Amino acid sequence: MQEVFINEIKELIPHRHPTLFIEYVQVFPEKKTAISRCNPKVKEVIKGYKREQISIFYFIEGIFQTAGVLFNILYGFEEKLKKKKFLSRLDEVRVLGELCNQKELIFKVEVRNSNRFNDKFYGEILSNNKIVLSCNVTSSIQIN
Repeated sequence: MQEVFINEIKELIPHRHPTLFIEYVQVFPEKKTAISRCNPKVKEVIKGYKREQISIFYFIEGIFQTAGVLFNILYGFEEKLKKKKFLSRLDEVRVLGELCNQKELIFKVEVRNSNRFNDKFYGEILSNNKIVLSCNVTSSIQIN
């Protein structure tokens, strides 16, 4: 297991700062999974909105950021970033519980399939050890 703290997260996914949803990631390279904790500062921002104003994609961004750290550690993005663009598609999203007003949100990502041009992963958001959202994602590289 590899632990990644906020300063290293900023280095691994610099394009996400200052809206960094995660503050700590545990990466399990042998299982191709990562678990992260929601940044409490983001939760303070969310509290300022009415429930109907908060998009589900706001929460899914935490999954994408966790995936960014995981893929960077597993495969490195440096070569891909030099000449390509990333396009991500949510293949399926299931909301299984309340996302707002949770004390703690945990993001979990598992690589399902990865090759030179496509990455497929499964993401979850957990609260109190229960899945409140799950999604399947395909991230593709577009050659310039």
